[in-house]
Amino acid sequence: MIRLIGVLLALALVLGATTAEAHQRNTSYSSFWIDESGARVVLRAPTRQLTSGGNSPAVELSIHAESLVMLADGHPCLPVAGSGRPVASAPGWTARTWRVECGSGVRSIESRMSQAAPGRLHFVRVRRGQKVSETVLTGSTSTWILEEGRAERVGGTSFWGFVQLGVKHILSGYDHLVFLLVLVIASLSVSQVAFLVTGFTIGHSVTLGLAVAGNVSPDVKTVEALIGVSIAVVAVENVWSIGSRGPWIPRIAGGALALLAGAVFLRERVVPWAFAGVGLFTLCYFALLSRSEHSERLRWGVAGLFGLVHGFGFAASLGELDMPAGRTAEALFGFNTGVELGQLVVVLAIWPLLLLVRRRAGQEALLGWGSAAALSVGIFWALTRTFS
Repeated sequence: MIRLIGVLLALALVLGATTAEAHQRNTSYSSFWIDESGARVVLRAPTRQLTSGGNSPAVELSIHAESLVMLADGHPCLPVAGSGRPVASAPGWTARTWRVECGSGVRSIESRMSQAAPGRLHFVRVRRGQKVSETVLTGSTSTWILEEGRAERVGGTSFWGFVQLGVKHILSGYDHLVFLLVLVIASLSVSQVAFLVTGFTIGHSVTLGLAVAGNVSPDVKTVEALIGVSIAVVAVENVWSIGSRGPWIPRIAGGALALLAGAVFLRERVVPWAFAGVGLFTLCYFALLSRSEHSERLRWGVAGLFGLVHGFGFAASLGELDMPAGRTAEALFGFNTGVELGQLVVVLAIWPLLLLVRRRAGQEALLGWGSAAALSVGIFWALTRTFS
């Protein structure tokens, strides 16, 4: 029975990986500069999100633009002929701008993309003179009414608004959550969980700050692929720890990453040296584990190291919010606080379930089947994000 449950869990996670991949990438951003006669609109989305429709990213974004509607008293504002054109954006992103003209009345913004895809998150920023405000449109809240009399905060989202964005991001980032899960299932106490999550937090906080401040600009596709690799490496460690702890599992893992680096070098889709470096790190890490009496300290370091990679993933979302100058520190602190709160909610939710499974099936079964499922998903994400 336990084996059957494990097989079903692994199968469900592998089959669900496609949905999780799509959900993780279905995030887009728009900015509206509103004046008396209408608004100028800029829409941005990850280029990889736009490559599944069979058209070029620019054409796909143009199609998406038709689904982002501004209304006045319920009547759509009409696009100005000839105003639509592509605009420059950060590497890994595609952007388009156009202008709409509106009649009088209460204005609202509607994301029909979010209606059609409930898993999509669409971040909207509105500027009216010196007043700036933001919100997130989803399948359940796809319309934002812009009340003229509402007191809007000059400078944009409040601190608590950034906290909410952080919570929503981590709860919709399935790859980050799977990484947390594969770390947590090896822990036998709440203190061990806190120790590992702290390492992960420190890691992603460092790179999130560096990236948003503009000090580091990593390749987006490489970061996404390495997040999948990080899940696979930690899952391999879990499986290795309950076995004979021989040399062949780490050698195979390191060799697979070296082959992946070679394939990437030939395809030139992501940075190949990143995979070669992780492969070398994997071999050295397992060599240290086999000789160390304090493996939990090494595991804390791995959580922090891979946290650096995940921090770049967080930065891709926060960086596209186009924050006003001087608000980076507030946004970073608020967003990171939201991420930590979201992580805490997830860990508190799954910990009682993990205790129950551990009592019924044993730690070895939990670690083995859970890590096998996570390994499958991590490999799937690493390969699809590398070669898609």
